[in-house]
Parts: sequence; C-alpha cells; structure tokens
Amino acid sequence: MIPARFRPTSASTPPLTFSLDASVPKLPLPSLEDTLSRYRTLALPFCNSQAEVAQLDESIRASLVELQVAQSMLAKRHASTDNYVDEWWKKKGYLEDRSAIVPQESSSGDWSCHWSQTERAALTMFAAAKVHATLVNETYPVLGPSSNVHWSMHQFRPVFEACRIPKLGCDEHFVNFRTKREHGDLSKRHFIVGVNGRLYKVNANLSLAELALMVQEIERDAFKPFSDAEFHSVGYLTGCDRDFWAKTRSQLIATDSKNMAVLHAIETALAFVTLDPSSPGDDGLNSVITALSFPSDAASRWFDKSTQFVVFKNGKSGHSMEHSVFVGFVPFVLLLRASSSSLDTYRVKLIRF
Repeated sequence: MIPARFRPTSASTPPLTFSLDASVPKLPLPSLEDTLSRYRTLALPFCNSQAEVAQLDESIRASLVELQVAQSMLAKRHASTDNYVDEWWKKKGYLEDRSAIVPQESSSGDWSCHWSQTERAALTMFAAAKVHATLVNETYPVLGPSSNVHWSMHQFRPVFEACRIPKLGCDEHFVNFRTKREHGDLSKRHFIVGVNGRLYKVNANLSLAELALMVQEIERDAFKPFSDAEFHSVGYLTGCDRDFWAKTRSQLIATDSKNMAVLHAIETALAFVTLDPSSPGDDGLNSVITALSFPSDAASRWFDKSTQFVVFKNGKSGHSMEHSVFVGFVPFVLLLRASSSSLDTYRVKLIRF
C-alpha cells in the first residue's frame, strides 16, 4: 500500500504529470538568524559544560562578519535560481566523487516473488514499460501531501531513460526522457538485458508473451561458447574509480565508432535488466537479495544506469539505483506501482501462452 503522504493529489480534472512543476515555489533561503539558531540548537548536546556553551556562543559571534558575507552571496544565488543548493548537492555530494559509485552512491531493494526467472524478467519489463508510458503521456498522478498542495514531479524524469556518464573530474547526467508534449516517442524505447557478461537490446513495446520468448532466447544464446578474445565485459568498469572509467570510455569510443553506438543504446535504454545466475535462499532475509543486487555478476551490470532490475535464477528479484538525480521515495513509488501492477494482473496471461 502506498503511504498517504505519497498518494496523488485529488482533483476533478487531474493535471498532467509535469504541468505544475513551474508553479512550485522556489526553495526558500533561511535568514542568517534562523540558521544560527538552528546550528546552536544542534550543537548544544555536544557541549559538556557551561564553559563549552559559552565557547560555542563566542565562536558564533566571532564568525558573524564572515557569515554575513556568505549569506549575502547565498541571497544573490537564491535570486537567480529556483533551487540554490541543487547544483552544489549534485556535484559536491555525488558527481565530483571519484570513488566507485557502488555502494556509496547507489541504493537497492528487493521483491521476493517466487516465479521463474523468465516469468519475472518478462513481467518486470512489461510493468516498467507501462509505468514509463504513464510518465511520457503524463497520466501518472501528481503527488502531494494534500488535495491543494502538490510536489514537483521533476525527479521522476530521470528514473527511466537516464544514465550517469563518467567524465574526468566530474561526471555528468544524461537524461533522454521526453514527454509526449516534448515529442517523446514511445515507439522507439528499449531495455538492455545483461546475462553472462553479454548485453542484449530488447524492444520495450513487445507484448508480455513476446517478452517471455525474448528472455528465453537470450538465456539460450548467452551461454553459448565463446573465446576469450571476443569477451570483454565493459560492465565491470562502471563499478571502478570514476576517472579510470572515464578514460577507458573515451578510449573505447576513439578505438571504434561502433562502441559509441553501443554505449548510446545502453545510456538511452528505459532500464537495465540483469539475469543473475545466483539464487537467494528462502530464509526470508530480503537483505540477502538486496546485497546481491549490488555486486553479484558485475559483468552483467551497468551501475551508471538510474534503474537496474536484477532477476535471480530462482525468480526472486531486486533492483539497484544510481540515485544521485532523485531522492529515495521517487523510485520507491514508481517501482511499487510497477511491482503491484505485475504481481497478479498479468501472470495468468503469461502462463496460458
């Protein structure tokens, strides 16, 4: 069940998903007095004596001139942007970090359904494609805490068709997502499926039965013998140091123009789906599934993708997110809808095929 604070706002004529974003008030800038009051309140528990409290108050007074200058700079930035901390948060908190993004800047979760791997993979893609379509067509409901208060839906854009791109010094985000009003084209969307170090492009507009057949074909093809000379799993590199991956990616593009086309297909994919060979146990410890959603079979992962679905051999599944472009509840709400829409509604159709 979706928590009340994440439920859609009520309206006689529902607004388009992203149509109200421009009307959301800009992030407020607290006054210096308010900031210092909050800082003092938070710092007080660390003072072990009245002398230390006096020292805290003196340090605040001694810094007033510098803080007033900083507040003035913040006020100028606040006047010229809707969210004065957004760029700093993304760059300093995430994109300039040169360490591996897994698990430091990723999140993961699990769905513990007991289906076959083929069933679960097909259902996951089918349901994700349906949710993605509601975003493109802007029929996904606008969320908010009450009927007359709504939140910006902007962070729902990079959940699908998005990828982090490694760059020297500071990564970039690539978002291919477009709404129908922005000339988004549902007819050309696709998934990338990874298994045994090999990657496959799958049409996201296939029927559920067609997706199941495609997964079966992929499973058969992925384990055919191949020589070491032709096996180079680039997926490993997405879990490496960011500058190393950036340099290697540039070398791949310079070596062969076909590599750029392959990278573009991965980066523009609706999502990345991994068919993992491991089988988490039935002990009820979903944390095991969550843990395996990160490191297991890294050759068949692409950690830069905003959304990765991981389907295990025994039909259990998990997901991992490169979440630097959205907060945790955004994929939670979308994946909850995708999961709930696929659990019971479509399984009979797949079995009867």
